[in-house]
Amino acid sequence: IFILRWFWWRINAFTEITAMIVSFIVAVFFKLVLNQPTDGVDPSWYHLAHWQLIAGIAITTAAWLTVTYLTRPEDEEVLKNFVRLTRPGGRGWKRINDILVAEGHELIEHQLALEVLCMFLGVLTVYSALFATGLWLYGNIIPALLGSVIAVAGGVILFRVFGKLKMDEQRR
Repeated sequence: IFILRWFWWRINAFTEITAMIVSFIVAVFFKLVLNQPTDGVDPSWYHLAHWQLIAGIAITTAAWLTVTYLTRPEDEEVLKNFVRLTRPGGRGWKRINDILVAEGHELIEHQLALEVLCMFLGVLTVYSALFATGLWLYGNIIPALLGSVIAVAGGVILFRVFGKLKMDEQRR
């Protein structure tokens, strides 16, 4: 949900809160109410972790979508300011972009593919650095070297790709 907010203007705080609460309740239900099978007993489908994950995602998604459509969206001025400041991409923001253009603002160019690539490179770089640090601390030299190389390479590529993003002076 936190990432989806960058792709769809309709997602609001109630959406995010609902997703957190419902997913927690579903997880607790599967863990505490539906006991794990005992040894030697053929488990029912709902005891299997992959089915619990799928059911949890389905229930949570149904809940947050319902709440999203039942609650009021953010104020239009808040959404327009958000678009002007952050330039979220994708078709989910087309309505707000059209309003801004109709009001005389210049069309905001989206670079969604590069922005998503930067996000993945950032995640790869940070996690590689974290794992490499732990591996160095535990003396696992070869995996630590590999993690370090991936972290440095990810960082270098990230800065190169980030440099290709077009930004106005206000965002720099």
